[in-house]
Amino acid sequence: MPSTPPSTDSASKPTAFPKEFWTNQKLPKQVFSNATGWFLFFEYGRVFSEGAWRLFARLARESGDSTVWFKCIEPDAQCYYLANFGAAAEFAFSAGGNEDGYVARMHKWPPTSVADAVAYRGDIAAWAGSTGKWSCWGERESGLCVLSVSGPERLRKELILLPDDYVPLVELGDALRDIASREIARENFDWFAQQMQRSYAVKA
Repeated sequence: MPSTPPSTDSASKPTAFPKEFWTNQKLPKQVFSNATGWFLFFEYGRVFSEGAWRLFARLARESGDSTVWFKCIEPDAQCYYLANFGAAAEFAFSAGGNEDGYVARMHKWPPTSVADAVAYRGDIAAWAGSTGKWSCWGERESGLCVLSVSGPERLRKELILLPDDYVPLVELGDALRDIASREIARENFDWFAQQMQRSYAVKA
């Protein structure tokens, strides 16, 4: 039976999580405050799916995480969700949990206004494992999720080769061509692509 992950408050949230991101930045700027390892990319529209949870759970197992943390950046987890619905859009998912609980929380919370669920309302969001070895940043405007992982090359290759198990993960060039180019206005795309190359073309 799927469990519903609890929302968290600042007391239960690890102090490392907010520090992993420059939350005042947006793509194409660098949003990871301490990115080490490598980057992969996927579609923002897939990040609230069963496949995305299986991806995060795999990263959690590889990293020894007990928890996968989520925070809605825009609209603000506190200023919007806490103010309007009495709870912040900051969730703690057990790394051993299943995809049903993740998908339900992303698509059906808050129960008093499902239209405000982060899958529909969240424009910028972030995920991280409790050990800080991996994190993910996603934005609706560009259609991109950026995955930053401090892990072996073996893992990177396996994730790319198993799109049906998780979500299709691609390198930066493919992400720009196949995802961002559909979302970014033509007159702004060249600048966006150049800035993304500066921020994410090399391994983290």
